[in-house]
Amino acid sequence: MKRICVMLCIAALLLTVHGQRAIDRIKPGDVISVTVFGKPDYSGDIQVASDGTLSSKGFKAVPVSGLTLLQAEAAITSALKRVLKSPTVSLSWKEQAPFWVNVVGGKNPLGSYQFHQGMTVRQLISLCGLPLDPDQLEAELLRQGKAVSIDLASLVRNANQNDVLLEPDDVLVIRQTPYVRVWLGGEVTTTGEFKLKKGSDLLDAISAAGGPHSIHGFADELKVRLRRAGSTTEYTLSEVKQNSIALMDNDSISLIGPEYINVVIAGQVREPGSQMLRANANIYEAIALAKGLSEGASYSRLLIFRDGEMLCVDARSAENASSAKPFQLHANDLVYVPNNDRTVFVVGAVVKPGRITIPDAGKFRATEALALASGLTEKGSLRRMYLVRPSADGKLRPQQFNLDEFLKDGNTAANPELQPGDILFFTEPKGPTLETLNRFVSALFFVDSLFKR
Repeated sequence: MKRICVMLCIAALLLTVHGQRAIDRIKPGDVISVTVFGKPDYSGDIQVASDGTLSSKGFKAVPVSGLTLLQAEAAITSALKRVLKSPTVSLSWKEQAPFWVNVVGGKNPLGSYQFHQGMTVRQLISLCGLPLDPDQLEAELLRQGKAVSIDLASLVRNANQNDVLLEPDDVLVIRQTPYVRVWLGGEVTTTGEFKLKKGSDLLDAISAAGGPHSIHGFADELKVRLRRAGSTTEYTLSEVKQNSIALMDNDSISLIGPEYINVVIAGQVREPGSQMLRANANIYEAIALAKGLSEGASYSRLLIFRDGEMLCVDARSAENASSAKPFQLHANDLVYVPNNDRTVFVVGAVVKPGRITIPDAGKFRATEALALASGLTEKGSLRRMYLVRPSADGKLRPQQFNLDEFLKDGNTAANPELQPGDILFFTEPKGPTLETLNRFVSALFFVDSLFKR
């Protein structure tokens, strides 16, 4: 049992010796109390010389700098054995000279700072100050011949960034990051001179300038113009993203965007208002940015107010712009989308008689009007359908069609194309006389004119 206890004590002693930190090791300037048991004249308080040695009665210039107290005891005991028989020596701290950490390149000209237990790199930076913005600096910590890189900008700006504990005699080296000076202009958020780390590329420069201006919704069309040593090269923004194009000192970079025009779109669109379009944009792009036409809008008579003039545009191919030559807009155009007032009447033996709007796109025939009126009533007939259309002289001349011939045999002549203002009259098998029909139509026109006033 005693043997085990002795071994544990020895192990603990060894761990203590090998685990000693620099702060627990002797250095020049320390005052050490030396006690030689039974020999008071060999004992006393001795200061470690600048060369790291201890000298006293019985020993001279024993190297102790960098040793622990236990190691120094062994060295002095060995030296005293030359003059004393079996000396017993004990060392203790009387006074420790301060430890120092050093800074190279800090703002404060004083390069050494007194070390205290628990001191960190962030605390040391607060003492020495930084000569420049941390983004323009890099740092490393030199410790016992090894260098540890320090992310200076993150350490200064981010309180959650892991700090680094200092040790005595650490050296913090702060130096300006090698950089290139470039100029940015054009359609970037911030223009002017920028200093970027050496090795940065074109994309880094554009990012440093805040990226493309927020008005640009067509980033795929942006060009990057690089002027270098008298020559100019252009890249697409996608090329800059895919390939790292290194910067050089005095590069001039411009972000070139497409030309824009302002137009106003109003009337029957889902989102009316001012819009920014690319130069040479057409009417379909303006309608698309306005989220399309509202229900009941007219595609066929869009009004364009331009420089004091009014133009009427047929945009019935707006849903398929490739099928028609697009109408090109100019800067400051006002586009007005009116209601679709192209209507016909479907009356007689139908489920929902009344006014029906003619769609702008394509032809509109009697069968489509009948479908929008929800079909015939139970007594309605397809055999005698009357189309009433005002003639050039203003008189109403009904035409009879047998719509069942189209439905049964595909006779398109029996399914007439309708025009604005037409009246379709569906009869029962024993339909009205032409005189009755004329009276009904005349009354219908009269009522309609009242509602339009």
